[in-house]
Amino acid sequence: MKLSTIALSVAVIIGATATGGSWYTGKQVEQRYQELVAQGNESLKQLSQHGIKAEIKNVNLERNFFTSDVTYSVEVEMDNKTHEFKGTDKIYHGPLPLNRLMKGNVIPVMASIDSKITSPEAFKEMFEQPEILVGYSNLSYSSTFDGQFKTAAFKPENSPFKASEIDVEFELAKSWEGKVNVTIPHLQFIAPEENIDVTFNQAQYDVSFPKEARDYPSLALGDVDVKIKSLVVKGTDEYNEFEAFELNDFVAKGKNKVANDFYEGVADFSTKLALVGKDKSRVELGKLAADMFMKSDAQATESLMKLTQYAPEELQSVDPLKDIEALTAKEIKFHLNNVSFENEKGKHTLSLVLNSKPFDPNTLFGLGFEPVLNVFAQSKLEGSINIAAFEELIRQLNLMNTFSKEDAVRSAKAATDELIANAQNSGLAVVDPDNIKAKVEIDQGKVKLNGNEVPEEQLQSVLFMLMLGLGGIGQ
Repeated sequence: MKLSTIALSVAVIIGATATGGSWYTGKQVEQRYQELVAQGNESLKQLSQHGIKAEIKNVNLERNFFTSDVTYSVEVEMDNKTHEFKGTDKIYHGPLPLNRLMKGNVIPVMASIDSKITSPEAFKEMFEQPEILVGYSNLSYSSTFDGQFKTAAFKPENSPFKASEIDVEFELAKSWEGKVNVTIPHLQFIAPEENIDVTFNQAQYDVSFPKEARDYPSLALGDVDVKIKSLVVKGTDEYNEFEAFELNDFVAKGKNKVANDFYEGVADFSTKLALVGKDKSRVELGKLAADMFMKSDAQATESLMKLTQYAPEELQSVDPLKDIEALTAKEIKFHLNNVSFENEKGKHTLSLVLNSKPFDPNTLFGLGFEPVLNVFAQSKLEGSINIAAFEELIRQLNLMNTFSKEDAVRSAKAATDELIANAQNSGLAVVDPDNIKAKVEIDQGKVKLNGNEVPEEQLQSVLFMLMLGLGGIGQ
C-alpha cells in the first residue's frame, strides 16, 4: 500500500472519529463545565478566611459543532470594594480536539480549553499584560482535569509586593485528588514601616494532595516539595549593621496525612546561611538543617488551625475550649529532631521531643508542677554547642563589623571563654573540650538534668534556673 494511501486512510479514520464524536462530546462538555465552575467556586470560598470573597459568575456557554465559546466573570470583593475580572474560554470538543490535532496530538480527550482572564481597568497598570492569566487545560473522559497557566508579572509602582510571571501546572481528579507545580522566578515584598525587604529567587513549589484534603482544608494534607535558590532579607534603613541576610539552596519536603483519625505530619529542610556586609563583603555562616514529626487528633487540629486564619475581632466571639479538650483527650506528639547548624569547624545540635498522654486541660491550673509533669510521656530537650564552631562564627561576625583580623580572633576567643565560664557556673550544662551540652528528660512525672534526677523540692528552682540559665548561656 502506498504511503499516500495510508496517510489518507488515517486522515479519514481520524476525521470520522472527530466528526462523529464532537457534537456528542460538546453536550458532555457543557455538563462537565458547569461542574468545574461549581468546584472552582467551592475552592474560592477558602479565600474568605483572608477577608476576600470571590466567585465565578455570569457563565455563558455557546455550543457549536467542533467548539464552544464561554464568557464569564470572576467577581472579587475585598476592602469593601468589588472588582470584576473578565474570562473567556475556547473549548475544543473531543474526542480529537482541533487545537491538539493541529499539533499532532491524537490522544482522545473530552475537551481541550484555551483560557484568558483580563483584569479590570483599575488593575491594568499593575500588570505587565492586560491578560493577567493565560493558559490551557484538558478534560479527560475519566473527568481528570489537567493543564498549565501563566500569570502576568505584577509590578505596580507604589505596591510593597512585586512578582514575576508565575507558571502553574496542575492535575485534578473528580474525586479532588491532584497535584500542583508552581514556579516563581522572582518575588519581592517590601515593608517600609518595618524596614525590611524580602526577595525570593527561583522558587519551585510542588504539592500533591489526596481526596481527604477536601475534608481537612487547614491541615494541608499530601506531599510537598519546596526549593528556593535564594531568599534575601535586607534592611531598608541606613542603621543596619549588614546589607543582607541570605538563605541559599533552601530545600524542604513534607508529608501530611490522616490515619485512624489522627493527623500525622513529617517534614525536613536544609539551607545555607550567609551575611553580606555594607561593603559587599560576604561571610558563609554555615548550613542549617532539621526534621520534624507531629501527631494529634485530626478533627480537633483542623478546628484549631482554622482559628489561626481568623481576624482578631472574629476570635473574640469564638470559644476554643471544646476543641482544646478534644485535642488533649488523645496523645499528642511533637518532635523537632536533628536540628543542626554546621560550619567548617563543627556542628551545633538541638533535639526537642514532646509526647503527651491524654489529659484534661482544666486540671492543670494552679496545682503546681506535678500535674503538668504527669501529662508528659517520655520527653526530652537536648542540645550542644560546638566550641570551635561557636568561636569561628563570632570571628566571622567580627570581621563583618570591620574588626582587624587580629582583633576578630582575639574578640572571638574572649567571647568563647565567657560562654564556657557561663555554662560551667550555671550548673545546667556539661562542658568537655569540644562541646557544651545540656539534656533535660521528663518521664513518669520525674525530671532528669544531664542524667541526674532532680529532687522534688528543687524542681521549681531548677526549672526556673533552666529557663534563665539557658538564655544566659545564649547571651
